[in-house]
Amino acid sequence: MQTNLFARHASVAVLAAMLGACASAPPAGPSPVSFSVPYSTPSFGAGPQPVSGDLQLHAGREQEAVGWAIVDALQRMQLSLIEPQLRAADTLPAGKPWKTDVASLDADAVLEHNRRFPAIPLPADRIYGIQYSGEYAVLEHELRFRLESTLYQRGAGSAFRAYDGREYSGVFFFERARDRIAQSLKQAGRPPEP
Repeated sequence: MQTNLFARHASVAVLAAMLGACASAPPAGPSPVSFSVPYSTPSFGAGPQPVSGDLQLHAGREQEAVGWAIVDALQRMQLSLIEPQLRAADTLPAGKPWKTDVASLDADAVLEHNRRFPAIPLPADRIYGIQYSGEYAVLEHELRFRLESTLYQRGAGSAFRAYDGREYSGVFFFERARDRIAQSLKQAGRPPEP
C-alpha cells in the first residue's frame, strides 16, 4: 500500500497511543482511526506449538480470511458494501478502500453512546444511521486496518443526511466496528472442522 498509514515502520505503540488519545478526547464527526492485529501461521512458533495468544491464519490465505471477516462483521451490523462492488464469491481485497451503505442505529446504541459520553449526547428527537469506510493491509505477522465512521440523521419521514455537525463520539462508533471485526477474525482463524 502506498499510504504512510501502512508504512512498515509504524509501531504498534504509536497506534495504541493514538487510540488512547482518541478515547480521552472523542473526535467530532468522521475521523479515521487505525488499529493492528498480530497474527501467526500454524507453522510459525516453537516446534509444533503455535504462537500463544495470536490470531492463527493459514499461510497464503490471510487476505481471504480478513476480507471475509470484514464483510461478515459489516453484515452483522446490517451494513452492505457499496464500494467496491463484489460478487458473492469475491474476496474484499487488501489495499483497496471500501465503503458501506448507511444502516439505522437501534435505540440501544444511541442510549449507550449517551451513557458513555454524557458531555456530547445525541438528541433523542431523530433517527440515526451509520456508515463505515476503511482499508486493510496484510503485512508479515500483522494486519493493519484503517476505519472511519460517519454519523447520519433523519426524521421519521425523511432521508438520511450527514449529522448536523454537533459533536459526538467517533470513538464509540469506531469501537463497535473494530470489536465486530475482531470477533469475525477469530472465527476466520479457527481451524476447519473435520
